[in-house]
This record gives sequence, structure tokens and C-alpha cells, in this order.
Amino acid sequence: MRSVVPYPRKKDRGASHIAVLGYVSGGRLLLPFEFGAVFILLVSALNPSALFAQTKSSDFGQNEENRKVQNKTAMELDVRDAGVDCTFTKDSSAALNSITAAVGSNGRAVTFPPGCHVRLSRTWFVKNLSGFTIRGTSGAGNNGYYGTNVPTITWSGQRDGEMIDMEYVNGFVVENLAIDGGGIAGVGINVDRYGTGGTVNTTDGIFRRLNVNANLVGSGNPNWSGLQFSMRQLNNVEDMRITDSVFYCGSSTTSGTAAIVIGPSYNTKNFKIEHNFIHLCNRGIWQQGGSALIEANEVGSNHIDIQLDFWTDPNERIVDNLSESAESGDRFLLINGSMNHSVEISGNNVPVNDTCSITFNGGGFYSGLPNTFYNGYGSGSVGHKLCNLGQHGPTQLSGPGWLHNLTAQDFAYFEAVTIGNGSSHSVIDAFGVTNVNEGLLLGTGTRFFARGTFYNANDSAYGLRNTKSGGGIGSTPCGLNTVCLNEGASEIEGVASPDGLTCTVVGSRGSQTHSWYVSAVDSAGYQTLPRSNSNFSNCYYAPTSYDRDHYETLTWVASPNAGSYRLYLGNPAAPGSQMVLVASGITGTSYTFEGPFPSTFPVRASDDPYNKTLIQLFRGREFDLQYGTPLKGFSDKGMTQKWSLDSVTGTGTFARITGITDSAVVKNLNSNYLDGKQASDFAPAEGTVDGKDIAPNSVVTTTMRLEASSTPKCDAAHRGQLNYVAGGKGTKDIVQICTKAANESYGWRLVY
Repeated sequence: MRSVVPYPRKKDRGASHIAVLGYVSGGRLLLPFEFGAVFILLVSALNPSALFAQTKSSDFGQNEENRKVQNKTAMELDVRDAGVDCTFTKDSSAALNSITAAVGSNGRAVTFPPGCHVRLSRTWFVKNLSGFTIRGTSGAGNNGYYGTNVPTITWSGQRDGEMIDMEYVNGFVVENLAIDGGGIAGVGINVDRYGTGGTVNTTDGIFRRLNVNANLVGSGNPNWSGLQFSMRQLNNVEDMRITDSVFYCGSSTTSGTAAIVIGPSYNTKNFKIEHNFIHLCNRGIWQQGGSALIEANEVGSNHIDIQLDFWTDPNERIVDNLSESAESGDRFLLINGSMNHSVEISGNNVPVNDTCSITFNGGGFYSGLPNTFYNGYGSGSVGHKLCNLGQHGPTQLSGPGWLHNLTAQDFAYFEAVTIGNGSSHSVIDAFGVTNVNEGLLLGTGTRFFARGTFYNANDSAYGLRNTKSGGGIGSTPCGLNTVCLNEGASEIEGVASPDGLTCTVVGSRGSQTHSWYVSAVDSAGYQTLPRSNSNFSNCYYAPTSYDRDHYETLTWVASPNAGSYRLYLGNPAAPGSQMVLVASGITGTSYTFEGPFPSTFPVRASDDPYNKTLIQLFRGREFDLQYGTPLKGFSDKGMTQKWSLDSVTGTGTFARITGITDSAVVKNLNSNYLDGKQASDFAPAEGTVDGKDIAPNSVVTTTMRLEASSTPKCDAAHRGQLNYVAGGKGTKDIVQICTKAANESYGWRLVY
């Protein structure tokens, strides 16, 4: 049975006596919700000091706001109890330093109440503490600061000063606060293990739900770094998490130094920078060393969203970030040095402005999920998705993600740079598009160079080089921009089909779509197959009429060794099977089509069924056909056979032999199948010369006669002929030559 009783509240100092009706049940007072709300409002109205503090003596030896703290343990401290002024009237540097310098501060939770605005003129030092928390009791966010009652610390000290310096700190949390540089501070929060007297390692820290701002109400200090790690000591500042926070460096894309800085240490490992909002900074995240997971952040209006300087150890992952940095000169990722370990770049949303979206400078980069590129400043017309500085060796791109949103032009620009230090070219292995030298691992562990390509004299593959290497040891017979196979035992050279054909419309748009094709022509006049580039080869909304202000521009990627190019235009009614030659003899990689539009399309796909510009070369000790495999030659696709070599019988069949024409020389050949030598060029093995029979096993030509017979006549017809006559029994052989004397007479001169 519940009964209604009046509940008397004891008078505090300065408080009014209030009676409230409640229910007694099981020895407990229960207040209806309506009465509870009225109670709180009445207390606030009649006794403001019940909610807001006044001055009283402090446990830390300072005057503090006078309020009674109820239901708090000694391990949770309201900063006002330590003398911190939450009205931004007095400097609270001494009060804050007394909190973290006090004996027994390990494991303590230091709390800032809602609406607390703290003035800080000297650095707040947090040193040699473990297991502690510094937090506001209301969360910060993109609009979280003193103006919205979020606890805020604002710097009012000297220019370029450090607001909070955390040294030798372990297992801590800093959360739910706004850090305001006031436009003059140089560093918001510094985390390190520098200086004497350190007793713990700096590791395992969490920064969560912060608003770190160079100036909440104006421009920031150009030297501002919001949150920085290991800038002095170069080891053992590790395992840090920065999550769910907001960072601003000022009011422009080049404001400050950086929002988050990881110093040039080998040991700043296992950082996690996740789900933060980072805007208006010269650099959003500047990682000078170590390794980090940079994931699901929104970065925008930064000059450089992410910069890596060197040494990602053990691995780096930059995944699922959204960039809105779409102003002139903005970049998403700048690799400023060689990466010693693998870096993953996957699933990011990246603008293309008037510079390079992602700049590499040596190292390996994997992409599992595609990065999406979109047009930013200037519609990305003069920018590039991928660039390569080439200063620290070749760059390796691997993984299927590099196929998405990247064109032949993107790959060509990436590969065009010369790699420093005489290194090989950069490589791409994007699950179908590759220039990686392929090595087959044999049973002993040795790598067999199976396939590759050489771009320049410096290129090598598993210790093997190319013909342009200047005679270096291990040079294969393979040239540049060919397909080198099986350690040079075979090779494909010639002119390949050009790639990357794109079309753009200039001027007023029409209603038709024009489909274009390009082919390369070699020095012999043969052309490659006409090639399109999917939808990129189409000119959508092509002009209805053409002049100098209304035209179509075609560009493509050069084909190595091409002498010139031809452009074909497809029939709008049948663009995949009918076309017309529009231009030939093009020596560059662009063409402007200014009309007129053709009326007939006489070229068919079947008119050029194969690439006539490629040559396949075979080398090695020998070329064996085994198990009776024949070698056959066809004049078409396996229909009309012209010759064959049978490896079973050792015989050959040929439609025509060039070089021998006389059936008397090669028996059983009809003259219709011979082309070349005439009968007068040969003497029969058996027959007559000068009306005499030629004995078997003799050699008789117009200049030599070696046979066992009598001496022939010596005259002008036999001049210079060498004659051998075998001697009979008891008679020596004779060797003589037919010559002319000064008196014009001919005779045999005895040689032997």
C-alpha cells in the first residue's frame, strides 16, 4: 500500500526548504516524473548555487567555486574542485597543473562540466601518469565548443606555445573537449616521451570526440599543429587512436602546418586515425614515419589531405576516406619518400583537381577495393589521377583496385617519368593489366624469366638485361618495348595497337553519337587492327555542323615504333561493323575533326582481319617438333595450306620453290612450281659437254673440268679452265690450265 507523505529536504547553506509530495514504497521515496521535473526547476530558481558554484577552500590549496560535491569518489575529480575557473575569467594553468602533478593522479578521471570555458596561458603538463582520463562530460563535434556548452580550453599565452604537453603517459583517454588555439598557439596537444625523469612508456592512448581548432572564432596560427606525436623522442610513442574528432587549422586550404602530425620515428607504430573530420589545413594528416590505419575520415579543403614521408612499418592502410578537397592545387595523397613496406590505398573517394591526386615516390602500393576519382577543381581537365616522382626507385602498384577509374592515359603518365638512380621502370599489376616481369619458380627455387618488357637501358628482370644495356653481362637479345619471353628465347616485336582513344566535343552540342577508331601504321605501311576504347571513344552530342568553334578532338596513347596513325569513323547506324577512313599519315597523338561528316562507310570489319605489324622471333639451340607434330603454313585462318614439314617422314610439301627452275636439275619438278635459276646456270650431273660424254663422279663447269678423260681443246671458250687427266698404269696424272699467250694463241700450260 503506497501512501503520500511530504518529503522534507534539509536546508543547505543558502538553500530554501522545499516540500514535495512523493510515494513511500518499501522504505524508498518515489517521485512521480512530473514532480521530479518540478523539483529540479524549483531548486534551480530558488537556489542557483545548487547548480552553479561559489568560492570555497580547495583540497589543492587554491580557492575554488563553492559547491558541495555529492556521490563522487576520490578517483573522479571535477576540475572546479581544483580551482579551475570555468567562466574564462581567470587563468587556470596553475590549477590544471596541480591536478596532474598531485600524488595519486594515476587512474584518476579529470572531468570538465558542460559550459566550462577554461583560459590557459601556460602549458598544461601531463607527465608520468597511467590509466587516467581527461574528459568533458558533454561530447564535442563539428559545432562543439564553448558556444554550444561543450567544455573548451582556449589558449591565451605566448605565440607558438604548446597548450597541453603529455610526456611519459600510458593507457589514457582524452575525450569530449574542445581545444582552441585562439589563433596564437602553435600546438594543441603534444604527445611524446622526452625529457628527464620519465618513469613510464608513452603508449596506448585514445583521443576521442575532440574539437581541435587553431581558432574557434578566426584565423589560426600558420605554425599550428593540432595533435602531434613523437616530434622529439624518436622511439616508443606508439599504439595511439584518434577517432570521432574534428580538426580545423584555420580558414583556408593552406592554414597551419597540419591537423595531425606523426613524427619522424621508426617506432610510431600501430596508430589508428579513424572517422575524423579534418578540414582547412595545409596538411590534414602528416605522417613523417611509423605506420597507421587511416580509415573512414572525411577530409576537405586541405592543400594535402594525407602526406607520408618515409618508413611505413610494418604496414600502412589508407582506406575508405572521403575527400572534399577540390580547390586549386589540392591533393589527396602525397608520398614524399620511399615506402619500405607495403601501403594499401583502397576504397577512397578522391577529387581530380589541377594537380596530382595521388603522387608516388617509390615503394609498393596495394589496392583491393577500387578508389573512385571524381572531377574537382576545373573539372580535373589539367590534373592527373596518378603521378610518380621517381626519386626513390620504382613504384609498384598491385591489386584489382587499380583497374577502376584509370585509363591508358593515366597509366602512360604514371610510367612516363624516368626513375632515379638508374632503376628499372615502375610496375603495375592490376589483375589483367600488368607490366610486371614474370618469373616462374623452379623446383630448386631459382626464378625462370618467363615474360616481361624492357622500357629503357636500365631495365632488368631477375638479373637479365636488354640489348640497349650497353653490353652488360646477362643481356638478352630482347629490345625495348617488346614482349620478351623465356629468357629471350622468343620475342614479339613490331607495332602494337594504340590505346586510350578519347573524344571530346567543343562548341554547341548536337544529338548524335560518333564512334571513333584508331590504328597504327608501321614503316612498311602495314596497320594494326582499328581499336576503340569502349565508351571513351565516343563523342556524345557531336556537333550538327562543323567550323572552327564546333569540332571534335581525338587523343590517344602512342604505340611504340609506330610511323603514323589512321583514324576511322563508325557508321552511326552500325558503328561496330561499318566505318570510313577519315585521316591517315597522322604523326602525333591527337587530331581535330572539323567535318564534313562522311556519307558512306565502305570499310568493313572483315577487311582487316589480323594485325600485320607484329613479328614473332624464335631463338635458342634448336626448335624441335616432336611426336610427329607437323609444321604447316597457311595463307588464311587454317583453311588454305601452302606448305608443310612432316616430322614423322622428314618430307616437305611446298606449293612453289623459289631459287630452282630446271626439272633437269631437281628431278620430278614441273617448271610451273619453280621460280629463279635457269638451265644455263647449271650443268647436268650426267650428259655431254663439247659433244663428249661426262663420266660419272666427274665435275664439269665452264671454268673447271675434273674427270678421267683425254684433254679437251684449249680455246677462247675454255680459257681459264682447269683440267685434270688421270694417268694410266705407269703414267703420272696431269693437271693443266688453258691460257692465252701474248701472240693471242691458246694452249694448255702444265701445272703438274
